[in-house]
This record gives sequence, structure tokens and C-alpha cells, in this order.
Amino acid sequence: VYGYSYSLPEVSEDELLTEVLRDENNLWLLVYDNEEKLCGSILFRIDKNNLLSKALAAVVKDKYRNNKIFEIIFNLGFWYSLFNSEAIYALSRTVTVGPQKVLLKNNFIPAGIFPNVRRVLTYENHSLFVYLTPKGLKKRQNLEKMNILVNKIYQVLLRYLYKIQFNSYLSKHRKILTKILNENFDKALLQKVNIKPIMLSNISIRVENVEKEYREKLSKLRFKFMPFHKPNFKVETPIGSIFLHFNYIDKHCVIMGLEVQDDIEKIYNLFYNVPFIVDKLDARYLEVVSKAENYFYHNILIDIGFVPCAYFPIMLKEGNKRKDIAIFFYPFNFPNLKNMIVPSIFKDYLHIIYSFLVKKIQEEIDLIETFEI
Repeated sequence: VYGYSYSLPEVSEDELLTEVLRDENNLWLLVYDNEEKLCGSILFRIDKNNLLSKALAAVVKDKYRNNKIFEIIFNLGFWYSLFNSEAIYALSRTVTVGPQKVLLKNNFIPAGIFPNVRRVLTYENHSLFVYLTPKGLKKRQNLEKMNILVNKIYQVLLRYLYKIQFNSYLSKHRKILTKILNENFDKALLQKVNIKPIMLSNISIRVENVEKEYREKLSKLRFKFMPFHKPNFKVETPIGSIFLHFNYIDKHCVIMGLEVQDDIEKIYNLFYNVPFIVDKLDARYLEVVSKAENYFYHNILIDIGFVPCAYFPIMLKEGNKRKDIAIFFYPFNFPNLKNMIVPSIFKDYLHIIYSFLVKKIQEEIDLIETFEI
């Protein structure tokens, strides 16, 4: 049911596929027709430590797509996830309407968009939908400060919540929702980071025993939250190291942890160099996930050129609390926005992302040193 170009590691990598199938927490649903031919599939992965669920690898063959097969198997997996998770999410391609409508019908919230997230036959954009359970929302840790650009993304999500707060699901949890909608926190200004960027040399890249080393050092790493991914690259530099997951097929790359001292200049320059390093690996998309409360480090990311593109409330479990997450991407290419068909809220996210980029480019042009001729 998956074609040769299907790039998700759970499907394309035999070792991970076997691991997923052997994990009793996961649920993989397959649909066969009367001739016992496979016609549909969907996978729900469960992170038991984080009480987080992800729906992925949903495929229905063309000739079966008017039979509500996707909606039926999604609902089965969704109810399974509700019993095992405090938050659920799914990514949907922005060129197909059906899955997005099913997610909205099940009270998933549009939480952001990932431009050029995968390069298969062409660049694809994926929309993020999140489901916030009442038990997860009750554990949500209140915010005290938020980066002002991250807050713009968050405000789009809040406007959507305000709009739908009286629907049948959310009205049952009015107290929780009202608390979120009326939350007060300081908006930290975008501050210019006065650190001179340095191009690092003596860089080495390792692929052997990366996952084993990552697990051993996980407690000491920074920016290490990246669920349902495994590191397969380690970039070593004179000032620190970066663990990465890089997908060879679709050129998708995510940062899985920084091994670096508590030194702002070193953290800045590691982040500054990562896009250039992964560009040499032919990565076309780069992502980093960060707690929403880390407003100062968000100034660093934004100064370097990373842009917030999504906001996921209660994604991260820490102790007895759940924390909001901001997701950033690094724009390598001009966005491919052709043939998109999405709920209008995703246009709001795109306007924020690319209005900021245009403004940042104008500021960078103004800062260029010149001489008279």
C-alpha cells in the first residue's frame, strides 16, 4: 500500500518497522477487501513515558477513497489513543482535504504548518493538528513569559479555540478552556543578540553507535525533546556536538540534542552552524523543538534565522506537569505553496511566518556594510 517514494522511517526502514510492530503500545490498523488485497493502513504510535500519541502513515488506495475507510480506521485508532495518552497529534499533507476534515470533525485543533517539510516528488507542506485531552490540560503549567514572535503563532491558535469554545466537546471543559483563554503572561520582546557568529572548522560527522551514545547522554543534553525520532548522525565541533535525525529519502532533518556547556556564545554558534552543516548533507528542511517558556533561547534561534511555525500546548510531560512546546524551522528554500487546500487558519500561520522573514531580510540588508564607489 506504500509506494517506493514513501519516506516515513516507520515504513521505509526495516529495523524501525520491526521495532514498531513489536511494541505492544502501538496500534497498526490494516484494511483488506473481499479479495484479501490490502487497501488501507494507519499507524498510531504511543510514547508511554510522555503519554503522547501520534497518528501517521495513513494511506488508502485510490479506488477505495470514497468508502470512508480512512475515517473508520482513524476513529478506531483515535479512541485507542485516548485511553493511552494525554495529548494526540497528526500531520496532514496540505494537498488532500479528506484527512484534514476528519481531524477537524474529531475536535483536533490546527496548531501550525511546516513549509517544505519533506521533498519527495516535490516539496510538501504538512499541517499540524493536535488533540488536547482534559486530563492533559488540567496538568498544564502556566506560562510566565513568551517570546513575542512565538506568541503571534500562539494567538492564532487561541483565536481558533475562542471561536469553537462552545462546540459540544469543548463546552464540557469550559473551566479549563476559560483559564487558557484568559491566561496572563509577559510577552518578551525580540531582542537583538549581540554575539558575533563564527564559522566553525574541524567538524566531523559520525554515524556509528550514535543512538547508544545519545541514550547514555540524554539527561545532559539541551533541546533534546523530539518524540518518535531516533538520532542517526552526530556532528562534533570544537565547541560542542549536535545529535541529528536525517532522513536520506526526503531530506528531512531534526535537531535531537545539543551537547554543549552552559555558554550562550557556544550555544549560539552551534545553532548558527547547524544549517550550513546539514546543507552539505543535502538536508532541505531543519527543525528544532523547544519549551515555550524558553523565550531567551528563542531570541537566539530567531536571530540566526529559525522561524516559529507551530505551537503545541501540553506536548511535553515533565514530572506531574505538562508544558507547551514551540516548533521552529530553518527556511532553506522558497516555499512551495501551489495546490494547497487547507482551513483558512493555516493562511494566518503562513502570513506570520513569511511576513517575519520578509522583515528580517530587509533588516539584514540594512545592516550590510558598504563602501563608496
